[in-house]
Amino acid sequence: EDMTFVADCDYDRVGAYEMPDTVTDIRSTALAETGLTSVIISNNVTDIVYYAFGGSSGLESIVLPDKLESIESMAFFSTGLTSIVIPETVTFISGDAFIETPMYENAPEGAVYIDKCLYGFKGEAEENTEFAIKEGTTILAAYALYNQSNITKLIIPESLHTICYKALALCHNIDSIVIDENNENFYLEDGILYDKNDEVVWAP
Repeated sequence: EDMTFVADCDYDRVGAYEMPDTVTDIRSTALAETGLTSVIISNNVTDIVYYAFGGSSGLESIVLPDKLESIESMAFFSTGLTSIVIPETVTFISGDAFIETPMYENAPEGAVYIDKCLYGFKGEAEENTEFAIKEGTTILAAYALYNQSNITKLIIPESLHTICYKALALCHNIDSIVIDENNENFYLEDGILYDKNDEVVWAP
């Protein structure tokens, strides 16, 4: 099967699917609401776009490509995923990419980690929380700690390289941020958190 993109999929398709390495793009909704149970994505795909696999409730196994850069809105919404390995190359994960999957819905209250991603926070942090991002975490998904106003201290580990859009939005009560001395991806200046590209990540 020689193709450069997956545009649509037969909704009656079931079972395992190994995507040809000629594929470089998966179109929106291309593999949504199918009977697929496992998928190996082409190593040449860099983006998992909107609702690409959404609603494929029997999808329990997915192998992401080593070159992957982004996982967009509702990409795996309401699939059957219980775990996933996220490549180090990923620099964007939407805050609703894994909603209504077992690995999110079955997670307890508090910080929700999906592989090396701090994906979200269920409920509210306790008052005056000193929140240490787990060592080994590489990325905070968009809106990961959105409106967690009880966090007063944030500790960033050496491993963290990406904080996505609004991951710390409305965390107004943070009065202290500690960055691991070996982390070269973020820095503080006048109480404002910047990434290595000098973009503002959080400001009081």
